[in-house]
Amino acid sequence: MKKVVCTHCYYTYEPADFKEEQVCPKCGKAFGLSQGEKLYQMVLVRHMNDGYKYLNELMDYKKAIESYNRLILLELSEDAVLYLIEAYIKDSRVREDHLNEIINTLKQYKDILTPNEDNKLKVNDYYSEIIYLLSDYELGLKKNLSKNDKFYSLEARHIYLNKNSQIVEILSFIDENFFKDVDYTEDATIKESELLEIIESIKENGSKNYEIIENSGYVLAQDEEGTPIKDNIFKDGSKFVKTKRFLTALSGLSVIALIIGLVLIFSIKDNIYPGVIVLAISAAGFIISFVARLIISKLVN
Repeated sequence: MKKVVCTHCYYTYEPADFKEEQVCPKCGKAFGLSQGEKLYQMVLVRHMNDGYKYLNELMDYKKAIESYNRLILLELSEDAVLYLIEAYIKDSRVREDHLNEIINTLKQYKDILTPNEDNKLKVNDYYSEIIYLLSDYELGLKKNLSKNDKFYSLEARHIYLNKNSQIVEILSFIDENFFKDVDYTEDATIKESELLEIIESIKENGSKNYEIIENSGYVLAQDEEGTPIKDNIFKDGSKFVKTKRFLTALSGLSVIALIIGLVLIFSIKDNIYPGVIVLAISAAGFIISFVARLIISKLVN
């Protein structure tokens, strides 16, 4: 059914009838049907344009997600859903991802995402983009959580393995529901055989016996049954938590020493050297701790 937007309060709804004079069920004010339909189309186009701009031009993926979610509420389409999934992937990082949202979105909108004879090539293009983005994301995870095939810590290994299994789950769901029973033509961007190769490659990466730094100093969190907890295993996301705490304490001590140095300079007028020495040492300690924290932040990101 067609939808309209109230020209007074901008409430979107499906009219019970299509009389020219409409009464908004929210604010109770009257407006013209043609005006409401026109305004609805304008709002629709605005969200479509905003989503595209944030996703492809401004690279503001959080705003792209907001725009496509609004668009789906207004008018459900495979384009909006698949662009939303693309935004979810591009907004995912090592310590903040949308993998659960992706699989839930695929399941929720499975019917509209299933290819048909009219749209299967267009939808196949979308799926190929999603598949390659997820594959790149998996490679990025390994790069950020390990070095020379050694994970930074036991926690880093489990973070990678859990995310790896989620990616495999998403790709397997796409294969089972949108590839197996679809007769794609030779013009299709990606075939099921290629998708299966990507899935096997990611599975293989997850099952490799990478070496682990045993003396990482961390104990993996577990549930009551002894199973590793999957999400937020460590809040900081790095093996440098203790170091960062030490540097924070050093910064605090440096500030205190800085104050003491200033007091010494102004209180001992005949000899300012003790105050200057304390001031120099405290300033050096603060600068060193500040720069070290910046370097660590860059490393873990």
